[in-house]
Amino acid sequence: REEVAKALLNKGITLGQLDRVEEEIAVYDEIDQRYGQDESPALREQVAKALLNKGITLIQLDRGEKAIAIFDDIEQRYGQDDSHALREPVAKALLNKGITLGQLDRGEEAIDIFDDIEQRYGQDDSPALREQVTKALLNKGITLVQLDRGEEALAIHDEIAQRYGQDDSPALREQIAKALLNKGITPS
Repeated sequence: REEVAKALLNKGITLGQLDRVEEEIAVYDEIDQRYGQDESPALREQVAKALLNKGITLIQLDRGEKAIAIFDDIEQRYGQDDSHALREPVAKALLNKGITLGQLDRGEEAIDIFDDIEQRYGQDDSPALREQVTKALLNKGITLVQLDRGEEALAIHDEIAQRYGQDDSPALREQIAKALLNKGITPS
């Protein structure tokens, strides 16, 4: 069953790459229908990934409110699960929800989501979760600038550099570089 779920997930991803997004979404729905009630950690992970991909695809189709509902569903189903395999998709779902809220001019709500990510995963040692935290902080800084709160944004950019400046992970190095760039162009 796990291999079938993985194959379906890959099928959905491939359909998306072929720009066959409605078929892609249908495959993600099929994964959820088949395995959404399964308690197996491996299948729960595949369902979470399928839902995450569905939400991201909905964003690309300018269906932000529907995407937010999907991200909320991921958080409700898996947000309390301590499994590392599920923590990363939940963090990514929250991050995408925050970014989408910002795009929908709901900046204060977006900031709350970015803060939630930092509170939940800010002390985690996993490189993948540290990356999500830095992305959340970076997006919080961008959102603060959009809300004309440049001083707060500058503090966030400094925090990223201080907390993660010594980390040698390529993904984190990229986020630090973006934070420093944003700091340089942020009005105070």
